[in-house]
Amino acid sequence: MATPGVAVPGSVVASGSLASPGGPQGIQGIPGPAGSGGGGGAGTKTIARFSAYEAYPPLTANAAFSAAAGNGRPYIAFDNASSQSILFNSVVPQGAVLTSGIIVDVFFFSALTTGNIRFTAAIDRLVGASFIADSFDTAAGTTGTPNGTANIPGAVISITLTTIDSLAAQEPYVLKLLRDTTVASNTTSPAFVFAVAVRTP
Repeated sequence: MATPGVAVPGSVVASGSLASPGGPQGIQGIPGPAGSGGGGGAGTKTIARFSAYEAYPPLTANAAFSAAAGNGRPYIAFDNASSQSILFNSVVPQGAVLTSGIIVDVFFFSALTTGNIRFTAAIDRLVGASFIADSFDTAAGTTGTPNGTANIPGAVISITLTTIDSLAAQEPYVLKLLRDTTVASNTTSPAFVFAVAVRTP
C-alpha cells in the first residue's frame, strides 16, 4: 500500500524537487538620515552675526555702547555730529566662498524718521599682518533712511564690499563699521545699531 505523499507548499518547490530552505532573514538596517537637498541653491549665505555685546571700541572716535531704558536691550549709539566707528572680530567659516566679496547688513533704529544715515564697512585680514597695527582695506558705504516710525527697528542698510583684503575661508578678520556723518541731509539724530550680519552675495 502506497504511503500517502505529504503536500509540499509550492513556494519551496523548484523544478519538481524540494528547494533547500534559506537561512533566516536578517534584520533590516535602520535607514540613515536623508541628505540635505540642494534646494536650487537654497540655504544660508550668512557667514557672521554680531550683537551689540560683541562690538568693541577703537582707540579713538568710537561709538558708544548703551542699553534701552525700558528693557535693557543693548545697542551701539553712533553720534550724528561726528563720524564714529566700532569693531567686530570673527573667523570666516570653512567652505565659504568670498570671490564676489561680502555684504554687510546693518540693523538699526533712530529717534528721527527723516534724513539720511550712511554707514561704511572695511575689512582687516588678520593673516600675515601685525595684530597690533591696523591695515584695513578700502572701505565701501551705503546711504539709507531711518524707519518711518521713531525708535522702531526695521531699517536695514546693506553695504556691498568687494575690497576685503584677500580674505578667505577659515581666516580671522576685523570688521570696522563707521557712521559717515558727512553725507548730505545727514539725520540729526544718533543711529542705534543693535545687530550686524555678514553674508555672501
